[in-house]
Amino acid sequence: MDQELGQLPAEMLLDFIGREIGGFFYNWGLYDAQAVVKNKAEDIVEAIYGLERGESEVSARPLAFPAPQR
Repeated sequence: MDQELGQLPAEMLLDFIGREIGGFFYNWGLYDAQAVVKNKAEDIVEAIYGLERGESEVSARPLAFPAPQR
């Protein structure tokens, strides 16, 4: 494909490609983004579990929250 394309034919080619297969790549990007968000959410859940305290620490603490300081 050594033939040069003019500005208009190149734009028409890009428009055609966008119409015909653009949705496929758009959806593919969404699936990739969903996987990244899912992995980050799992990391957050693991981090929260890491912050949990043992039974002895939980029962020794009062149930009421301290009043906010002004």
